[in-house]
Amino acid sequence: MLQINIKAARADFKLDVELRVSSGATALFGPSGSGKTTLLRCLAGLEPCLGTVRYGEQIWQGKGQWLAPRRRGVGFVFQDNRLFNHLNVAGNLDFAEQRAPSVASGDGVLHRDSIVDTLDLGHLLKRQSTDLSGGEARRVALARALLAQPRLLLLDEPLTGLDPARKAEILPYLRRITEALDIPILYVSHLADEVAQLCATMVVLDQGQVAIQGSTRAVLAKLRLDPAGYSLAGRNLLQGRVVGFDEAFRLCLINVAGEHLQFVRNQPLPEDTQVHCYFDPRDVVIASERPKHLSVRNILEAEIHAIQDAQDDGIRHVSLNIGDQLIVSQLTHAAVAQLDLRPGQRVFALIKSVSVEEPDAL
Repeated sequence: MLQINIKAARADFKLDVELRVSSGATALFGPSGSGKTTLLRCLAGLEPCLGTVRYGEQIWQGKGQWLAPRRRGVGFVFQDNRLFNHLNVAGNLDFAEQRAPSVASGDGVLHRDSIVDTLDLGHLLKRQSTDLSGGEARRVALARALLAQPRLLLLDEPLTGLDPARKAEILPYLRRITEALDIPILYVSHLADEVAQLCATMVVLDQGQVAIQGSTRAVLAKLRLDPAGYSLAGRNLLQGRVVGFDEAFRLCLINVAGEHLQFVRNQPLPEDTQVHCYFDPRDVVIASERPKHLSVRNILEAEIHAIQDAQDDGIRHVSLNIGDQLIVSQLTHAAVAQLDLRPGQRVFALIKSVSVEEPDAL
């Protein structure tokens, strides 16, 4: 457990954060200038601040104590990769490994061979740092941070500046790392899709303070309904598991809250594979009764969580509970009124088009 209660003042900005972070990936989200990078640098001991930072039973700062950055055991991946250009990839990894604290074999140690294999760096070891693509350089920077045997991993917008193809290339590697490590990970991002794929919990900073925190699904749903809003990608996310395959129609069946979503696939996926299902709020139709004789095949029973006006005139956002997950439907005022929709009402969500990402197949 990482316990944070700190304050920092700059010429035109104040940071005042009280927060507890457990093992696993936690997203730090919010507009530019909200204090995300400043918070990471304070935790790493790279910027001065007042207050207390405690990791487990160890006080990093506070109560008259101050632990130097090199003794905190923090792995930090900056927005710029900060690789040593005079060294090749292997040399950069050697540097991190040599400076890592001594760790008993089997005592949570992250082995070099495993990291190189997980991040697919074997064929790059002899390559000069200056000859790497953007995605390759980010993977090397991540490997270097992991080889330092961190107790806390800080990722400051590791996909910033990458084109969509490079982002798609590195996301699976990030997912493997965040799922495998049993340490706190703070992941800074402006992109809701990244956060939804990588982080179970989410903290929103606004003007240097914690504005919202909770499960990623709940926070993203709340932000979509907030008229002040943030710049989100605006897609819904449902997580489910493969439960079958219809050979005749080439349909993969996904269990979500006890019901089935379907998507077309030429070959079956192994049962129990976890997948992420994405779809636009405009592709969610609401019915007050379970419909019959429709071409739409994905129909999920739901409960209306809340109804709020969107920024566009004439549009309302209806948030729906699907089991313990939240999605949003975008409807007209007229549709909401004619169906007499209200919070707590049981309805059926018809999802017209679903895009499915298969994490275990990447």
